[in-house]
Amino acid sequence: MIISASRRTDIPAYFGEKFYKDLQKGSFTIINPFNNKKKTIFFKKNEIDGIVFWTKNPYPFFNIVKKIKEDGYKFYFHYTLNNYPSSLEPLRFNLKTRIDHLNNLFEIIYPYKIFWRYDPIILNDSFSINFHVESFELILYHIHPFIDKIVVSYLTIYRKIKKFFNKIIEDKNIQIELLRKLSEISGKFNKKIYICCYKENLTNFNIFPSKCIDASYFGLNGKKHSGQRPLCNCDKSIDIGFYGTCKTNCLYCYAK
Repeated sequence: MIISASRRTDIPAYFGEKFYKDLQKGSFTIINPFNNKKKTIFFKKNEIDGIVFWTKNPYPFFNIVKKIKEDGYKFYFHYTLNNYPSSLEPLRFNLKTRIDHLNNLFEIIYPYKIFWRYDPIILNDSFSINFHVESFELILYHIHPFIDKIVVSYLTIYRKIKKFFNKIIEDKNIQIELLRKLSEISGKFNKKIYICCYKENLTNFNIFPSKCIDASYFGLNGKKHSGQRPLCNCDKSIDIGFYGTCKTNCLYCYAK
């Protein structure tokens, strides 16, 4: 069993203590996002093969993840770190502090992995190719010793966020030109880029399809998660987060 904690909310930032209590007692309550029915999943410690954490702010989770590591659980982190203004991400620290948090997280969880998510890529007049190239290189310069790989994805215009983003550049040639530039930068630091749910083949640019939930990191042969988007390569997991509970309130979030 692989636990995803969580695509639907930032558990390390806001619900770390509850997560750890549930982990100790051996049960998680989940809600089906399609019919809102609750279900409790019971487990023994040895049935948890691994945990995938997703966060923009691991700081409140530092002491808890130390305990999780000491308890012998396997895990890795997706850390989302970009350079958007507070108008898009109202509740977040400044860039330097978030970089410091990533570095501190590395020290706490080593040898477990951190995947840097430069995500979502918003490409428009306000956030141009030059904006992303400069932001990407600035961040990577500071964090490259501490990350295992880089995951990117373009913004998906879900209905609930469409009103905020009506001038997104969706031209594939322009998108690919940006990705090519980001790959050149990542190559300088000996890192590879993996992209989520992107139809075009970009292996010529040293960019590969992402598998954000990857059972191989836990020594398993995974099975594709059928409940995700068609282009998603993630292995099967159980996501324990609830939609509408994240307090960061990013304008581009699909999980509001």
